[in-house]
Amino acid sequence: MAPFVNKSDEILCHGWLHIKTRSMMNVRPRHLRYCVVYKDDGILLTFRVQPSSQELVGVIRPLRKYCIKNVREWNLRKCGFFLTVIKSNENVERVLEITLPSSASMNEWRRAFLIMTEPLAERKQVLCKLNGSLEFDTSIDASLVETKQPNFWVKGASIHRGLLNNTGENNCFLNVIIQSFWHLQPMRHFLLNAEIKNDTKSVETSVLRALQTIMIEYDDTSSGSLHSRGLRKGLSVLYKADKNFQEGMMYDAEETLLALLNLMHQQTDVTELDQNKENTALVRTLTRLIRNDAYNDTSPTIFDQHSIPHVVFSHQMYDRFVCSICQHATSWELSSNLVFTTYASDFLDKSFSSMEDLLRHVSSSETTTSCTSGKCTGTNQKKRSIYRFPMVFTISILWSTASASCKQVETLMSNITNRLDLAKAFVAGGPAAHLYRGGIRTTYRLRGFVCYYGKHYVAIFYSTTHKIWLLFDDSRVVEVGTWSQVVAKCLKGRSQPVLLFYELPDRRKDSSVNIIDDVYRTSTSDRTWPLGSLDSVSEVPDEIIEWNGAVALPIEPEDQTSSPSQSKTVIIQVKGDQDREHLQATFKFHQDITPVSSAIAVQPRLAAMRIPLQSNEYDVMYTDENRILGLLLAKFDGVLTIVGFPRDSSGDMFGAESSGKIKILDSFVHANGHILHQYSVKRAIQMLRAQQRPLIIRLKRSTKTKSLLEMGFSNEMVTNALLNSNGDMEAASHYCIEKA
Repeated sequence: MAPFVNKSDEILCHGWLHIKTRSMMNVRPRHLRYCVVYKDDGILLTFRVQPSSQELVGVIRPLRKYCIKNVREWNLRKCGFFLTVIKSNENVERVLEITLPSSASMNEWRRAFLIMTEPLAERKQVLCKLNGSLEFDTSIDASLVETKQPNFWVKGASIHRGLLNNTGENNCFLNVIIQSFWHLQPMRHFLLNAEIKNDTKSVETSVLRALQTIMIEYDDTSSGSLHSRGLRKGLSVLYKADKNFQEGMMYDAEETLLALLNLMHQQTDVTELDQNKENTALVRTLTRLIRNDAYNDTSPTIFDQHSIPHVVFSHQMYDRFVCSICQHATSWELSSNLVFTTYASDFLDKSFSSMEDLLRHVSSSETTTSCTSGKCTGTNQKKRSIYRFPMVFTISILWSTASASCKQVETLMSNITNRLDLAKAFVAGGPAAHLYRGGIRTTYRLRGFVCYYGKHYVAIFYSTTHKIWLLFDDSRVVEVGTWSQVVAKCLKGRSQPVLLFYELPDRRKDSSVNIIDDVYRTSTSDRTWPLGSLDSVSEVPDEIIEWNGAVALPIEPEDQTSSPSQSKTVIIQVKGDQDREHLQATFKFHQDITPVSSAIAVQPRLAAMRIPLQSNEYDVMYTDENRILGLLLAKFDGVLTIVGFPRDSSGDMFGAESSGKIKILDSFVHANGHILHQYSVKRAIQMLRAQQRPLIIRLKRSTKTKSLLEMGFSNEMVTNALLNSNGDMEAASHYCIEKA
């Protein structure tokens, strides 16, 4: 390309350009076109072939004709820029992506477009960047030299793209979660701005990088087709032991959402937000910080302000039961944190006037139980309190059928409303009550939802830029239109909503709640409670504030004797001030369980912890005072197994060994209700270190040891044989026979 002037001095420049119309929905192809720019009227003509000098005058008909509006930089391309144009026969403003083979040719074209579109003052600024040798009149009024704000393209919210799902891949369940992350503004911004440390190499961080790569490519519409193959591959490797997310297999969308959120939470120590000025301002628009003395929060559930899932989704819902006669109350227990689970039958019971009424119905509809306090004949009623107003409130709807009728879908859709006020749906408690009393608005808007039918998932989200609802069916992005058209679409396909996403409107001061860490370290002496959130101030139980003392499970005193796990709980005693530094130097994976990062900690699963002990199982409890695990761990046959007991620098035993109850080769069942077998030994130990106290570990006696002991071998020989054979019975028996 070179500047060219014909006889009439009409043509400013001409040459070959790679052009693509920037699409806010599906990806469009890139074309090589011969382009001609007319100076006087600011017209751009494109041709499939290179015209001759005579044809440029107008003998040949151009392929496209555009009126040039402005030109802007393209930060993601070294040799490219954006060109805003109006197509002649449509009168619609479009954005063209222009790419060239070299910086020199790009600068020449940009100069040509700037001459036609920019005022002299701004043209001076931009052209000086392109070529410092250009001379301009320096007498221009300084008030005219202002940077023009780009308004031709709104990033993020205006981009809607499909994700490929080739035959046999069955990635639809993953694609809808990626679409959800993109269309939820906080998740989109946090994932785009999070920095994953390069010095950390593991399967977990590889999965996070794959997720972030998809988000970055989604943001750059010149990146070509989007595919979740890399993320699916990483998940299949990460969950290989559980045989989950294996390539080619279908999986549940809600489980996928929770798996990714838990992974992001556990890996918070290797991710951080870029703390530049722009991103700091961005995060502040999405989070509301409270002064250190604003509220004294010591709730049992760990909230990490650096954890993306916690900041965006955590709502911390607590339940307890109160007797209607004697007012005896159970302890508060966490019932929901990241995703609020409901059943489709709750939506189908009747028509509700609002989503708040429906959620209140769900919260109070659980079957009542008899009072367990003495001889009281009263019945318990459930009380529910929400502790945080998240950026995004997610509702999971569980169906009893995979093929709902049209009537069922219609009834459920009629109970889904565009607005949801969490303060009216649930009683605010803790920091949420403090903010609600301060006047925070808690009205959310339906941002989108995920549907299922016929072993296939689709996502439907509202485009705030285009003001329409869009359907995302893998690579297809379809305009649906208004909400009534969305309902008609779901009825026609009998699509069953399974995930609802309610989001606080963006760009608002009260868009979210984010409690900083110092809040947790303040005292509770001046703690205040909202009227109506709890029965009375005197009845606020300490259990909802903090788990203290040696309580293995939060069971009422009247029920402790009936718990099968309570009688078999081994309490590990503290053995004085033992040398932790020596332990760290001696063992590769030291057993100090002082929390390394609240990001790795996960909430106790009380339901799993309360499952009755099975044959050969027993519980081990580490209290608040006991910070040393005192166990050496390895994996035998994919199961986390105890392989030894470390000693301190004086040779004294730690509490685990001195208890005499824990045996070598006993295996882990769960820790605080969480199964750890899918993690590496190092990761499992890190999670044990981070768990809140008391830490309840359920162990299982090794039956292999018993079998070999019955053969007449000594306990020491049997233990050594199994350790040397990595738990293989046949190899261990040969070892014993050879050593006998």
